[in-house]
Order: sequence, then structure tokens, then C-alpha cells
Amino acid sequence: MDSQVDSKPQRRKKKKKLKTQDEEQQNRTQEEEIFTHEGASSTDDRVRDKRVERQKKVERRQKGLSRIDAGSHVAAEDGPSSQVDSGFAEAGHDDVTEPPQDVFDQDEQVTEDQCLQKRKHRHKGKKRSGKAIDTPESAIQPPEEIPDDEVLAVIVHRASKLRPTVHIAHPVVRIHIVDSQTGTYLKKLHSSRHVTSYFETENSSVDYVLPMLSQPFDIKQHKSLSPAWEEVLVFNEDFSYFLSSKDVVLFFEILDFLGMGSTEHKWMGQKTYKGWHHIAWAFLKLQSSSGDSNTGRRVQLQLFEFPSRKRAGVPAAGVVEIFHIYSSCERIPYPATLHVTVRGSSLKELESPAQGRVDMMRSLLPTKTERGCKTFEELESETSARLKGVTSSHSIKHRKPTIWARLPGQACRIPNKKIYSLPSGKKGCFILKFSHDGRSLAAGCGDEHTFPVILYEIPSGERKTQFAGHYNIVYDMSWSADDRHLASASSDGTVRIWSTMSNEQDDHHILSHPCFIYSAQLHPVCSDIIVTGGYDQVIRVWSTALPDKHGQLLREMDGHRGLVNSIAFDAQGIKMFSADSTGTIIMWKTDINRQHGADVDRWNILKEIRNPELKGVAINRVEVHPNGRQLLIHCRDNAVRLFDLRVFKVMQQFVGATNYREHLHSTLTPCGTFVLSGSEDGRAYVWNCESGDQVAVYSDLGFGRPVSDIAFHPHDHVAAFCSFGDNQPILIYKYESEGMYCIQALFFMFCKASCML
Repeated sequence: MDSQVDSKPQRRKKKKKLKTQDEEQQNRTQEEEIFTHEGASSTDDRVRDKRVERQKKVERRQKGLSRIDAGSHVAAEDGPSSQVDSGFAEAGHDDVTEPPQDVFDQDEQVTEDQCLQKRKHRHKGKKRSGKAIDTPESAIQPPEEIPDDEVLAVIVHRASKLRPTVHIAHPVVRIHIVDSQTGTYLKKLHSSRHVTSYFETENSSVDYVLPMLSQPFDIKQHKSLSPAWEEVLVFNEDFSYFLSSKDVVLFFEILDFLGMGSTEHKWMGQKTYKGWHHIAWAFLKLQSSSGDSNTGRRVQLQLFEFPSRKRAGVPAAGVVEIFHIYSSCERIPYPATLHVTVRGSSLKELESPAQGRVDMMRSLLPTKTERGCKTFEELESETSARLKGVTSSHSIKHRKPTIWARLPGQACRIPNKKIYSLPSGKKGCFILKFSHDGRSLAAGCGDEHTFPVILYEIPSGERKTQFAGHYNIVYDMSWSADDRHLASASSDGTVRIWSTMSNEQDDHHILSHPCFIYSAQLHPVCSDIIVTGGYDQVIRVWSTALPDKHGQLLREMDGHRGLVNSIAFDAQGIKMFSADSTGTIIMWKTDINRQHGADVDRWNILKEIRNPELKGVAINRVEVHPNGRQLLIHCRDNAVRLFDLRVFKVMQQFVGATNYREHLHSTLTPCGTFVLSGSEDGRAYVWNCESGDQVAVYSDLGFGRPVSDIAFHPHDHVAAFCSFGDNQPILIYKYESEGMYCIQALFFMFCKASCML
């Protein structure tokens, strides 16, 4: 019994210890509430009195205790010192205890991480034994000497989860720097200095620091209500000037744009006024009343609700509106926090990426001119050129890069939604070709007396220019490797090479032939070399390097016994494949020595492919698979085949499309996963290359004539379809993840098979 029951002195010590811990926990809770809801300068005095009173109680209790929980004492002392004079958000939010990473000073961030770790132990209630540590009242002291070339840099990191409303779609952060003595914007140290904008000095009345906006964060695109801006806003004023006074206060507003429908409503009593929807706000004093600095580290600010316009009232003349709310309205905490870093930095450091951080944006430096990519004269000339139906070469050169939906190496998706249709000619369109960069689509169309080549802008679908010169059907087209030239082959006996980088609509070169021309391909390595083939069964090699408009015929190569319908190069230009109307395919050696130029005399036949399945069957088109080991063969016997170039055998045969009379084409997707083919029944069919199964059919294209050609975009899930018939348009389809559109499985095939069984 004696061993199980504690003695009276032990019970007395335990009671005293428990009472001490309860009092300490109560004091900490009161202190946290002060830091959470107070941001004025009087906060430091109240907290200091609480700390002194608590220390005295602890010293009195130590006399009657044999041991003390030193770990809890250190955590209690470290908690307030890691907070800032701005209403710091305590634990309770999901991302408060996430260890932030400072963009500039990692050594200073270690101190904050240690404070966060200690705060974790304090909330868990774990005890640690050890000696008491003398903790300074401020975790980070202001630097003793600030370089003269340092300016103010405010890094807006992110905010915790915002309250979802219909008005929040792309929030931004607006920063104000205010003098708390007058309630106006802080005066500039030098009125002629570019502090926030390059052109602010043109207005002599702007003698104060203007507010700045961050870039918008797209909630829908990122699928998150926790905006992460990660942007540096630069105020080109001496950093020491902002720290010289305790009256400098930074205000942060989280705003969102308003639609025209929202602005029509009355704003009285609402939080939507002056074209903005006000979400929340926060403030930060660069120096507290005790002289501690809140710069050089990542801090977490408590956000507050915006009062209604009626409750806020009208500020006095010259007083900043956010300061009026700060000084005269009740602060209701918003259930979120804002992470920012305020520090000094040199302009040279800000001009380069922040220590290799590629995900950090920076606002335009105030010392740089805000100039667009085009001058007024260039914009005026481009507008006049568009009225004439021509796009200038400067606009093509300086256009912004497009973000395509398909990532490099990603498998292609089957386009399932029609996004728009493009006008072709009165006789429709026979062939389509996307440029290598995917920004242009060339269409060989037909009118009453001419057969023009029309260029369309992708993805906008705008008509850029039209090349007129052919007088019969354009059977083939080929882009140069740099997309500066386009070659078109026609049955009028000419191959014309057009310049796509100038306003001239005339052909750059004309290569005349004594027969119909069905194929023409530019060499993928040397764009000055072009190979043609046609009705006379001869393959000709031309050079366009000389200024002669009619080009230079370098060589004529024999070997075919039928019409040369198609020519294709591999990606490196080492091999060339030519196919004719008798089912024969010839593989040529066509490598080019870049040091000694194009020595086409060394080109020779590597192998003649005469497969029994292809004997006597006209081949419409051949195309090299992206892996370089297979060849797609479109024959005029209602079949498309995939030929293996290693064993020289047909590995897959795709059936379903009808083609026994027309000169139709098929194509491979850039990833090599699918085969798309036109058909004489006005449909387009899709097969899987590996299994040979038919996976989709475009049954409602609406063409009254055969689908003559299909082109697949090199960088997006986009396909173009055309038909050579009366006023047949060019249809552009794109993959959309929400539901299937216009693509159906061929259920009638299964019904037919079941009937046969």
C-alpha cells in the first residue's frame, strides 16, 4: 500500500506543478489572442507587461518545485518573438506550420524554421528537459549598415485557402506604402526618380510612391483556391529610406476584377466598388514600436474582412482609402493568411532570376521602358496589310509563342469536337499541310480558273495570305525546315516555291516540267534541294540556291515503271522513299555532306521493294513513321498498310475506308500511335497502329464528296479535314476531354458480324 500511494510532499509538488502549467498555458493563450487581433503600436507594451508578470509568477513557483519544464518555457518565449507587428496568424490554419523557403536569404530562414518547430512542440504538449535559453525579443534584427544601392523588393508568395465566392476567379494583390501620420501615400525621396513606373516622372504631380499590382492568379486554370503568385514587386527607392521612420506601413489588398454585369448593380453596402471586388486586406509595419525590423524574412500576415461601403464611410481628402479602413473600422479577421517577404536588394540582383528560381516572376523594373513588341508605325503597316489579306513578315517574326495542349513526348488524342471551319475555294480543297511550328496551315484549293494555295493562321484560323499561280490541281505540298518556304506541286506541270516570310504573293521559284507533277518534297536538312516526281516516271533533283528563278536541275533518276505518286524523306534526310502506280517502292540513299554541299551524284538506289500484296496496286502516298523503322502505305485497294523496313514485310493492314478510284491520302499522328485516313464515302477513319483495330470514325463531317486529305497538328490534339468538291470547307477538330463529339464506334460492323454468325 505504501508503495502505491504517493507521499504528501510529492502530491503537493505535483499540484503546484500542474497549477503552474495551467497558468502558463492561460497566459500564452491571452498573448496569442493579442497578436492575432491587434496590430497597433500599443501591442508591444501589452505583451511586454504580460511577459514580465508571467516571469515573476514562474520565479515564485520555482522555489517550491524540484524541477521545471524548461522546454515549455523556451517555447513560450520563442512564440511571440517569431511573430510580427501585423496580426500574425497562429496555428490552426493548414499551411501555417509548413516550412517556407525564403527566396533570397536561406540563413535567415533557418531561424524562422526553428521557431516553427518549437511552436509545433508547444501545441503538441511535449516536454523537453534542459536549461533555459536566453531568447532575444526579435528573431531578426535590422542590418547595421544598408548598402546605398539597395531598393525595396516585396515578394508576394501565396495566400491560404480563400473563401469561395462567385466573384473570385483571378485574384491579384495590390500593395500601398502609406505614411501612418498623415494617412497619405509616402512621399518619394527624389521626385524625379522612377519608383514604380518608367513614365511616372512625366506627371509632375506624382511626388509619392504609387501602389503596385501583382499578376492575376487563375483559379480555374490551377484548380485551387489557394493562390500562389510567387512574384517580386520592385519599388525603386532607397531601402534605408523606408526603414528610417516607424510610420511607414505596407497595406496588402487581395482584389479581383469585376465583370460588366456586376458593375451595373448598386455598390452601396457591397464590397464591390470602383471596378474591384475586395476580398481581404492585411498590413505590415516595417518597424515596430520597439524598433524591431520585420524585413529580411518571410512573414505570415493575418487577413481582415473589407467592410461594406456604407459602414466604411468616405475617407477625408487625400487619405488613402485602405488606411481609412485600417484606422477607423473594426477589424474582423478573414479566415486566411498572406505570406510575404520584404527585403532590400540591388537592381542588378533583381534583373537576373532569383538564385535559379524559375517559378518566381518579377514585375517590370521601373528603370525599363514599357514598350510593346511593335511600334505604332509597325502596327499601322500591319493593319493596312491585313486589309489587303497579307500578314507582314515582322508580325510573323515577333508573334508570341502559343502554348499547345500536347506536351513533348505525350501521346496524341483523337480530336472529337469541331472548333471551326475555314473557307477553301469554289471547288473545295485537295491537300492540307501544317507547318513544323504549327502556326500555319497550307491548303491547296480550287477556284473556277485558278488553284490557289491559301495560308491560315493557327490557332486563330485567320486567313494570312493567298498564293495564286497554279492552273490545275495542287497534288502535293512541302514546308522547308525553317517554315520560310513552301513548295507546291501541280498537274499544270510546275512546282512553285513560295516565300512565307514576305508580303509578296508571287512565286519565289518556278520549276517547269514536261508532264503532270504529283509529288514534291524539300530536303529536311538542305532546304535548297527539292525532289519532284510525276507522270513521266522520272525523279528530278533541283537546286534553288542560285538566284535563277527557274532553279537548277541537278539530276534525273530512273527506276520506276509507273507514275510517281509520292515521295517521302526520313527525319534526317538520309533515306528517301518513292512510290508509283504499279505498287513499287524504291528506297534511295540521299544523305548530304554539310561540309562539301549537296553532292546528289552520290545518291543511289538502296533497295527496290516489290511486295506481293502491293503488286499492281496504285500507291497514293507513303509516309515514314516517327520511329523511322516503319512506312505507312496508302493504296488504292481499300486498305492502308504499315510496312516494316527491317524485315520488309507488311506488319499491319487497316481496313474500313473505301478507296479504289480517287487519289486520297492518309497520315500518321506525330506520336505514331494512330493512323487517320480519308474515304470515298465522305467519312474519316482512325486505327491504332499497334493493334490494327479501328478506334473511331468521323461519320458526320458533312462532306458530299470523298475526304481527300487529313493533316494532324505537330504540337496539339488538332486535325484538319478537307474534301475536293463544290464549296467544301476545311474542318478543324480538336480534342475536348468533356464527352465525345462527332466520333462514334462502328456498331454496324458488329451487327453485320452477328448476322453472319
